[in-house]
Amino acid sequence: MLAVCRDKVSRHDLSDSVTLTQGNMSSFDLPRKDFALAYVQLRSFSHLFTQQDQITCLRRTRDHLRPGGTFIIATFAPHYKVLAQEHEQKDIERCKFETSGGNRVVQ
Repeated sequence: MLAVCRDKVSRHDLSDSVTLTQGNMSSFDLPRKDFALAYVQLRSFSHLFTQQDQITCLRRTRDHLRPGGTFIIATFAPHYKVLAQEHEQKDIERCKFETSGGNRVVQ
């Protein structure tokens, strides 16, 4: 994931505004503590198995954001009907809506 992101940062000349770091998300300490945005991708937060690791991750991230900074966590809240369905069954549609920009979203 980092290699793909580094390539995109390079192609779009964003090296001055993007910081990529690999490490333990519940014990990191970066030199900068004024990030406007922190983003945890692809359900990575769910891989923190203990509540203490989750809390520590949230605190470490808070400590690295500027006042008013944004922290986004892409996560998954499983729906028991989806988890229990047989493999051949059609997906269960939970909701459907259209955004103000005209995009259709189906969950």
